[in-house]
Amino acid sequence: MSPASNPLARLVEGIGTLRALVVTTLPDCLPFSSWLRRDAGLTPEEAAVFLGDLVRMNRQGLDALGSENRDLQLTVESAGNLVVVRELSPLFVCSFLFDPGTSLGLVRHHVSRVCAQLAASLPAA
Repeated sequence: MSPASNPLARLVEGIGTLRALVVTTLPDCLPFSSWLRRDAGLTPEEAAVFLGDLVRMNRQGLDALGSENRDLQLTVESAGNLVVVRELSPLFVCSFLFDPGTSLGLVRHHVSRVCAQLAASLPAA
């Protein structure tokens, strides 16, 4: 999909440290929509499978802890990646892959802004 025809490209414009944005369906963890920087190093399908595993593990952890709050936001940091996964609705999860070393405050700002706009544009449950 060309950048001009990808609506996600407009949402992430100006976020120079963002490597990928993948909107995934639940519970199947299939890519619904995506934007990847040329050097992201993965496909939307690879990201959806990997991030789907993170979502499942997090939900199992919340269940094991008896958490009543099912709102999901997961942040994973490593030397090579900074990943944020946020549930948009019971049907969709939005995953962001940032360059390592990106300020967490800046990451939270971008994630909140983009997720608010995405949630308003996705099909309802």
